Amino acid sequence: MRLYGDRGLLPPARVDPRTGFRRYGLAQVERARRIVLLRATGMSLTRIAEVLDSSGEKPVRLLTSYWREQESVHVARRAAVGYAREVLTGRSPTMYEVSERDVPEQKVLFIQRHVTAADLPSFLADSSELLFSHLRQAKAGLSGPLFAVYHGLVSEDSDGPVEICAPTQSPDVEPAGQIGVRIEPAHREVHYPNWATAEPGEHVADIAIPFRPGSISDLEKVNR
Repeated sequence: MRLYGDRGLLPPARVDPRTGFRRYGLAQVERARRIVLLRATGMSLTRIAEVLDSSGEKPVRLLTSYWREQESVHVARRAAVGYAREVLTGRSPTMYEVSERDVPEQKVLFIQRHVTAADLPSFLADSSELLFSHLRQAKAGLSGPLFAVYHGLVSEDSDGPVEICAPTQSPDVEPAGQIGVRIEPAHREVHYPNWATAEPGEHVADIAIPFRPGSISDLEKVNR
């Protein structure tokens, strides 16, 4: 109850100034029940606040959208469990080709936010729509696919900042609100290309890690 109160979800009706005891009225019982019910689905407190503060049909739409995301995550985790089972039982896992490529300098629109794993899917979807809308208003287009940049670990307990980026060659696109504009420097990256080789039903992704090629002497310095 204290956690819900501190987050603004369920503030007490009165707090005893001497003992600090929190008192709640009957009018708050139904809201407390809804919080507990939504927590049972695994929903984060941030999203619960959004649901409870909405009206009309929006709370149901938000819940439906959340559950679709969770089902998608569950499918991905099921695939990860299958792969882990093969590794733990000593079977030879499939070897994937990893390639290198050079990425030229490019102008990108971006939105950056600190998000946990639970809030990541909605952040990616909402930010992508904002970037598309901004491009449409500026009568500009994409010069490549949208991509996400992870500047830190994103998990249930870590909210390492994440950027969703939209590359464009339009000189007329300017920053607006939470949308920034910057130049992504040219770099080389390793990536896992499975677009052309993916089987039906297989997850398809382009996962890339920027790196700076070094010499043997550089590696020796690191090892020392």
